Amino acid sequence: MKIGQIIKEERTHRELTQEDMANEFFVTRQLISKWENDKSYPDLEQVVKISEYFDLPLDYLLKEDKKMVNELNFDSKKKKWMKYLIYFLITLSFYLVVSFFLISFYDGASLTKKDIEITKIEKILLPEKKLKNSKTGQELTLPEDIEYTIYFKTNKAFVDLSNVFGRELYTNEEKIVTQINTGRKIFGKKIKKGKISIRSNRGLLSEYNFEGDNTNINKDIYLYDPYKANKNIDWDNIPSYADLIASKEELNKLPLSKNKS
Repeated sequence: MKIGQIIKEERTHRELTQEDMANEFFVTRQLISKWENDKSYPDLEQVVKISEYFDLPLDYLLKEDKKMVNELNFDSKKKKWMKYLIYFLITLSFYLVVSFFLISFYDGASLTKKDIEITKIEKILLPEKKLKNSKTGQELTLPEDIEYTIYFKTNKAFVDLSNVFGRELYTNEEKIVTQINTGRKIFGKKIKKGKISIRSNRGLLSEYNFEGDNTNINKDIYLYDPYKANKNIDWDNIPSYADLIASKEELNKLPLSKNKS
């Protein structure tokens, strides 16, 4: 005997209406009707409640209704997978929240020597050039100089090099200190190759008649490291806040390219 027929017989035997039973099981009258006409099946929890309500053994309700048993087995498996899915979504949400929290404190905007691999350095020759001081009318001679383009790649997490730029922080007679600033990105494709330039300051410095070695010639190039630096930076002690990425000996061996302009 199918479970729908059992429910109907037990209900009518006790002179209960479908409405009465629906109220007992906190379901609709229409659902009780579907159970009795085998158009729907109660779930496992409801089957247990039916067993207790009518004082019937569970095996009596289930043993002759194979379709009902298969439905319950399928429903049980579905609930199991839904449970796993909920656990997965909760775990994923947790990691996303943690990732957003960490990224807000993560310094991906400034790359250090250990974050990059230099793939190429291009050296451009700027020949000596004469010009006139716009303020005094005095003719000035810009000394020969060098500009560098440093190509590099990075595997640092969250770093996107689509908006990378270099900034010269400090220079003296022997060393140049530059900084690499980048964008940060959590999702989507990230650009991992970029370049920065070490520009010449000879025009600006000559314009204001600054003295000293204002060119990039015969100088080491250092990369600023914010993790090494402190609030009271001694700019003369470059190794305390920057790392050597290209020595003057290495740079002097590079072939020269003429300035296209």
